[in-house]
Amino acid sequence: MQAGQSNGSAVFHAREYGADQNRSHPIELVEESPLLITVQGGQSVCVMRTPGNEINHAAGFCLAEGIAGSPADFQSIEYDGRADPNGVTVRLTPECQSRAPGLRAWENFPSQDCGSPDRDQMIGQFTKAFALPEDGFRIHPNQVCQCVDSLYERQSLYPKTRGTHAALVFDNRFKILGFAEDVGRHNALDKALGRVLLEGDLGRAKLAVMSSRISSALVLKAARARLPMLASKSSPTAMAVDMAAGVNMTLAFVTEKAKLVVLCGEHRIAAG
Repeated sequence: MQAGQSNGSAVFHAREYGADQNRSHPIELVEESPLLITVQGGQSVCVMRTPGNEINHAAGFCLAEGIAGSPADFQSIEYDGRADPNGVTVRLTPECQSRAPGLRAWENFPSQDCGSPDRDQMIGQFTKAFALPEDGFRIHPNQVCQCVDSLYERQSLYPKTRGTHAALVFDNRFKILGFAEDVGRHNALDKALGRVLLEGDLGRAKLAVMSSRISSALVLKAARARLPMLASKSSPTAMAVDMAAGVNMTLAFVTEKAKLVVLCGEHRIAAG
């Protein structure tokens, strides 16, 4: 039974059963609610998310889907939490509308995890569309571990609910450009990158770290944002590694013993 609410979470009464006793106590759980993102008054998509940062979420979603690529592409992003807490409307400039099909370099690639009848063809299309140039970005293994560790330090909902994912975006001097926490890992990265996009800092973004497993969809989002490196607390999927390697992206994860495991793009790791 729900006992109360706070920002992004709700308190419930629960009963905990142990080996020789049970007890009743309150427990805080992360909230999840739908958000309808409508683009240009037409096509809409409904995502499940943690309430908050709706404008950033919509902007990051448009970036990830290849709809917009800069702050100048948005005529407006409208959200009224009092009138409609679960709806946000994106309007694009006429210039952006005219070239939107061109921005969708790979329209058929899924934005969420799902299967494909031809995996190799998908990876080949992805590699051709999103190959990243060599930019000279280098990072020491300890710095990657520190960036991943800083995820927990920034999270406010996870310590209370144990139910959220998080994403952090850094520049080449490891300054934080964007952060987001959400019940969905895709949402967290969209929100973090959306903030970076709207602040005009996308060109400075070099590294994103995630609290969750890196899937093919997250690599796609990172590639659309032109990020040279993606790291997490969990090992990535095999397809994610193949995709990242194909576009010259560095993919890594940190083990429980604070060891960095690099799956591809080792040339960006400044060891020694």
